[in-house]
Amino acid sequence: MSGYLTSRQGIVVEGSAGLSTTHLKRLFPISSLVVAVLSTAIVSANGQVNVTQYHNHSSRDGLYIDPAFTQGAAGNLTRDLGFDGTIVGDVYAQPLYVDNGPNGRPTIIAVTESNNVYALDAVDGSIIWQ
Repeated sequence: MSGYLTSRQGIVVEGSAGLSTTHLKRLFPISSLVVAVLSTAIVSANGQVNVTQYHNHSSRDGLYIDPAFTQGAAGNLTRDLGFDGTIVGDVYAQPLYVDNGPNGRPTIIAVTESNNVYALDAVDGSIIWQ
């Protein structure tokens, strides 16, 4: 496979111009360290429930901390059959969440690729406004 570089970890890089396996091996621990440091620094600042901007807050790191969401609790997750958030169009962007939306209801705001904007009731998925 000319033009590709594969490391033992299964990382495949196309057009490896000057990039060696040694460089790839160094990237993994460095990137892991950066993620760990950022995660530790943000844990205390992320006690909010609302997600009102891309990746949760101004640092745009996407870190969400919910103390109730543990490995044990995740094992019991099931689909809520009472939630029907049917909308027109594909959603590729991150929906926003507001805990105290219109009329005090928790609200999900989603924008579709076909330029539709929806506010959905976060409990049952019904459309609040469009």
